[in-house]
Order: sequence, then C-alpha cells, then structure tokens
Amino acid sequence: MDSIRNNLDVHPAADIFPSMSGDEFDRLVEDIKQHGQINDIELYDGKILDGKHRYRACMKLGIEPKTIGVDFAIKDPIAHVVSLNVHRRHLNESQRAMVAAKLAEIFAADAKDRKKRKPKSVVANLPPQKEKGKSRDKAAKLMKVSGKSVDHAAKVTKQGSKKLAAAVKDGKVAVSAAAKVATNKDHAEQDEWVDEKVAGKATKTKRAGKPTNAATLKLHLPADEPEVRDDDIADGDECVGSTVRDWFASYAAVLSDEDVRVLIAVARETLDRIEAERFGGAGG
Repeated sequence: MDSIRNNLDVHPAADIFPSMSGDEFDRLVEDIKQHGQINDIELYDGKILDGKHRYRACMKLGIEPKTIGVDFAIKDPIAHVVSLNVHRRHLNESQRAMVAAKLAEIFAADAKDRKKRKPKSVVANLPPQKEKGKSRDKAAKLMKVSGKSVDHAAKVTKQGSKKLAAAVKDGKVAVSAAAKVATNKDHAEQDEWVDEKVAGKATKTKRAGKPTNAATLKLHLPADEPEVRDDDIADGDECVGSTVRDWFASYAAVLSDEDVRVLIAVARETLDRIEAERFGGAGG
C-alpha cells in the first residue's frame, strides 16, 4: 500500500464534528467490506476534509482508500464540512450546540488573526466583546441553535470534565443541564452526575414498553426542568423554543411510543389551558 495513503492527516475542520460511535464505525467497516468504498475521501491541502471514518475503515480492512482533491472547488473548508455533516449526522440540539461552540472558537481566532493584520487605528475601534459575540452568533446560525445554547456548550467545554463533555457530544444529556452541573460541581461530582443520569435513562428505556396514563406519566420524567431566564428571553423566541425542544426531546427519547402519545396529549391540554387563561382562547 502506498505509504502516503497510509499516513494521511486529518484537516482541523474535519474534527469539528464528533466521531462516530463504536457501533456506527463497526457498521461502516462491514458496509465497506461488503460493498467497497463508494464515496471518495475528500482531501484539502493534502489532508482529509471529509471521510475520516471511511479512511479509518479502509485502514482497518487493508483497502487502498479512494481519494479526491477538492482544493479547486472549495473556498471555505469549514462551511463545507458543516454543510455535509449538519444533516448527515442527525445530531440533536445539544450536540449541535457543542459543535457551534467549537466553531465559535475557530471564528474568534480567525477574527483575532485578521485584527493583527489591520492598522492599529482600526483595531482600537473594534470592541473585543462585540467581535466575540459575532463569532458566537455566526456559529449558532450555522448550526441552527440559539446563542444561549452555544454559551452553555462553551461552559461545558471549558469547565466540564471530559466525561461530562463527552456525554453531551454523544447526545446522552442536555447541554443546558450539563452547563449548570459544570458551574456548580467539581469534576468528580460531574462524572458521578453523568453516571447517574445515563443509568437513569437506561432504566427508563428498559421499562419504556409499559404504557402509562397522564396521571402516572410524571413518574417517568427526570426531575430537571427547562430553565428559561430573562437573558434567554432577550435572545429571542428561537432560544426559548430551542430550550423547550431540547428538554422534551431528551425525555421523549427514553419513553415508549404510548408514553410519548400521552406526553403530547398532556402538553396540548396544558398549552390550551394556558392560552385560554392568558389570552382568552385562540385568536384572543
């Protein structure tokens, strides 16, 4: 096998998204073993921009990987990777927020580098906090999450333990809850919290086949509730909606189909009551 093909480096942009789980990778290896490598591995500046898992699979199988250079066709490697993966990977909002936090760091670093190349008189008039906010908002828009979710993810990345950050990246816990834990607990306590959280979800999955009714449904839901503060509301409706969607999605994932139907029915009944009390009914 060509030594160059056997030692390809991964482009930094390709590591923005989390790696495949062990089971996902095993399925990819088996698929390539049976059907061959169908899609070429994209190389940008001689490094793997898209297809790092295909490359690893080929290495494991001892197959010469098929590659294609894309330098001539791509102006922005980061935008290209995001475009390919944001729909392909089926990530939940918390996972996308973690990706956005990493993107925000990259954008901020690029902005800082651009400032160094500008005249001092221009740089002096650029507020650093505003530039940082622009990087966050740009990343949030790319990943279709709120700025507040990106802030939560940044907190998990900077203050959280490796296990806590990994749990959010793997879609096991919500980023808003993880950010709260990262702020209030040391790393050992964070790891313990993750273990309890994951174990609790596993228990709920085992009993998810047993249907419940509206009266007992609350016993199947974790105690954490969505936290929507004044600064969340200041971020706009998108943030509030993102927080609530993230909360419901994380809990619906561990319920049976029947339980989810009950959850939807209860939610609709509750929302109708709130609308009637607050606005006097639909159209009020």
